[in-house]
Amino acid sequence: MRARFEQFFKQRMGLAMTILLLIVLMFVFVIPKIYFSLDEGSKKMYWSTFLLSFGIIMFVFFGRKSKKETLPQAKVVEASSAPRSYQKLLDEVERCSEALKKHRMRAYGCLMVGWIVLSIGRWSDHPPYNHPIFAIPVFVLALLGATRSIEEENELDVSIANCTAEGIEMERRRPGLKSSHFHDLAASYEGSGMWAFAFIRVSPPMMIIFSLLNAGPLSLFVNHFSFPWWTASCFSGLILGASFLFLARMACRPYQWLLEKKKAITA
Repeated sequence: MRARFEQFFKQRMGLAMTILLLIVLMFVFVIPKIYFSLDEGSKKMYWSTFLLSFGIIMFVFFGRKSKKETLPQAKVVEASSAPRSYQKLLDEVERCSEALKKHRMRAYGCLMVGWIVLSIGRWSDHPPYNHPIFAIPVFVLALLGATRSIEEENELDVSIANCTAEGIEMERRRPGLKSSHFHDLAASYEGSGMWAFAFIRVSPPMMIIFSLLNAGPLSLFVNHFSFPWWTASCFSGLILGASFLFLARMACRPYQWLLEKKKAITA
């Protein structure tokens, strides 16, 4: 367990420090105020829910089998296998695209489950499930479920980029193919196409983060701690902007490499 904690902190230092800061602030300013306002039955239910959520989060983060180390995302490795046929490249890109769609639908499913659980909690009108603090573990778990396969998604993106680059070379060397599918595919990521791709790719986790901030901390600070609405909204906007840039940068790296490769091939 200790080794997994150390590995997590080394690989995601910024995320880990942010999570620790939020946990400390929650324990110092939020939990005591909520806890002492509950009756005995609600206190027991509160801690049962808290411990269950904490256990699930620890399992999701550290209970997975360790995977083989992947190469840094900044480096997209050239395909080292034997040259593949044009049709095999098409099939591989199609397979990876379908797998990415499944990951995206799974993320939307996590978002829907989060809102259903939160709606049931508010409908029950029973503390602490009708309190904004309840939304935090709900959407944190939804976010973990949506981003758990982020490394696999990156591998799929790298595979698509490699296959597309190989296909562009094949189209250039063999004019008899009478096809420009891979060239057109790479061109679709140029300019505004890259922004459109990034927006579509990160929309599911961004919706979860927005729901987490809006239903949890924003509502909590405005309604229970008398924070000015515009201050809390600005803080949430900064978090949303930083989250979008972080997730989009990860998703776009293989395709940025692809565009550089395309320029080198067609030069």
